[in-house]
Amino acid sequence: MHGIAAAVRSSSSEMSMNTKVYNIINALRELDKEANETEIMRLTAINVSGSNELRQLLSNNPKITYHPEKGTYQYKPKYNLRSKEDLLNLLHESRETGGTDMKELQDSWSGLAAAVQELKHDGDITVLTTKDEKPKILFWNDRASNVNMSPEFHEYWHKVQIPKEIDLAKELERAGLKSMEVFTTANKGDGQLKQSKRRSNKRIRLTNVHLEGLDLMGLP
Repeated sequence: MHGIAAAVRSSSSEMSMNTKVYNIINALRELDKEANETEIMRLTAINVSGSNELRQLLSNNPKITYHPEKGTYQYKPKYNLRSKEDLLNLLHESRETGGTDMKELQDSWSGLAAAVQELKHDGDITVLTTKDEKPKILFWNDRASNVNMSPEFHEYWHKVQIPKEIDLAKELERAGLKSMEVFTTANKGDGQLKQSKRRSNKRIRLTNVHLEGLDLMGLP
């Protein structure tokens, strides 16, 4: 046991200051509560009390909240969430700017995932998910704006299939429509400018069949 402890102390002493800070930040994030220097030593085998430089780096680090009156350190996430009410208030405050990325909330609170599922189940939030059904973007659900849809509409909506991108052109053609082709040309010199001027006098080529017969050049 003494040999293992000596090896741990030796390994810790060989770390750079940046590595020590990094390891302590990760330990505090997983702990999800305040920790004094003794607790940090137990978690990381890094002796904070033996280095004033390390203490300064930790207390001034933007990812750590230092409580001098208690001599404790705590991980500081981007959003300080401790309950589902905190999460709901955050989404409500940011409702005008769009949804909130789940990645930005991941390290805020260990109970986040359960709170998201509960709020979603209760209809308090709307969740966009990834292909594997993991929460991606969270929105506050304004119940006053919700519109009740008939079961028939829901059934019809889910029956409508959107064609894959590679099949889109064929599906449009089958429906009697044509896909619009957009060309972008870079300015490569006077020769191209002259060619562009000559083309500008030509009639516009229609790409949608329902516009055929309409003289766009004759419009005021």
